[in-house]
Amino acid sequence: AGLQSLDPTARFIPCETEPRHSNSNISPPRSSNANPPARRAIQKCLSCDSTSTPEWRKGPMGPRTLCNACGLVWAKVVSVNI
Repeated sequence: AGLQSLDPTARFIPCETEPRHSNSNISPPRSSNANPPARRAIQKCLSCDSTSTPEWRKGPMGPRTLCNACGLVWAKVVSVNI
């Protein structure tokens, strides 16, 4: 799943994210049986699986789905096919 696999017609499956609390004013119960608070989901590029990038870019599945490098390649592929 590298840059060469970026196909504008391919279907990408978005990464799963953990649910976030809808209201930050509500504190989780202090019971020992309570679930731990939701953590911030780690963002991953849908093309190369990178988790670190200077900027997240728009891809075929919407904004902030591709890393900087894959997003630039995607934009070029899309502009050539227009």
